[in-house]
Amino acid sequence: MSNNEALIIQEVQQFQQSFPAGAELDIIALTGANSASYSRMGNEQAWMATISVTAWHVQDQADIQQGAFILVNKDEEKKLEQLFDPMEANQIWKMKVRRDQNRLLLLKLDQLVDPAQDPQLAPILKEQTREVTIEHERLGTFVLDRRINTFNRNIEWLGVKVRVSLEYGEQVHTQLDNLAHLLDHAAQWDESIRVFAAQELIELKNDSWLEEDEEEWSEANFAKQLSLVSITFSEEDFTFWFDDGDLFWGHAIYVSNTIEDGPYDANIGG
Repeated sequence: MSNNEALIIQEVQQFQQSFPAGAELDIIALTGANSASYSRMGNEQAWMATISVTAWHVQDQADIQQGAFILVNKDEEKKLEQLFDPMEANQIWKMKVRRDQNRLLLLKLDQLVDPAQDPQLAPILKEQTREVTIEHERLGTFVLDRRINTFNRNIEWLGVKVRVSLEYGEQVHTQLDNLAHLLDHAAQWDESIRVFAAQELIELKNDSWLEEDEEEWSEANFAKQLSLVSITFSEEDFTFWFDDGDLFWGHAIYVSNTIEDGPYDANIGG
């Protein structure tokens, strides 16, 4: 056995020890809006697999456990893929697990269940896949993307179509009002945000991101190079996301703002 294999076994054993031993459950579970994800932390050798579960019950029992549960396991990447990849979003599966609070350690994936064969979970599945929208008399209809909990719609911004995302929550109507305000003053906001991005990032561009024989950029030309792609809102602020026009070799440029104070942060990412 190699040192790497031994480390994986040790990490897996330590992880599984956090789940009560001998408390295996045969359950039927409903997955959430996303498929499985895989990650590995720091110097760890084993991978972690996770997928959300919105409701489940023990087989042959009627009591439903509903809430934010996470189906997890830790092992070699290929083993996890064999275990988790068959599951997709919004499906019902029979499986064997061990439970620790809101975490379910997936031990065995048995079979996919036809919703018609599970009257407890079928109505929950129907509700969580129902289309949810919000309406604004000026801005139109925004549709909820349950995978990322945002309401989305394409709008026209100074003649260009851009994607707008609003954070799901109690303040979503405030976000709509803020978007309406931006559109009412689009030219002023567009100019101030571009100018701010240029002022904040021009030094970085000219000091570290010039191609060989490329001339230094002025702030004015830098601002003109940006192409708006999307606007994302949260309860606290909103962010303009730009295509960088190859200023930073394909990295996105984003500018964070508040309605009250305007732009306050600009950086590159992605």
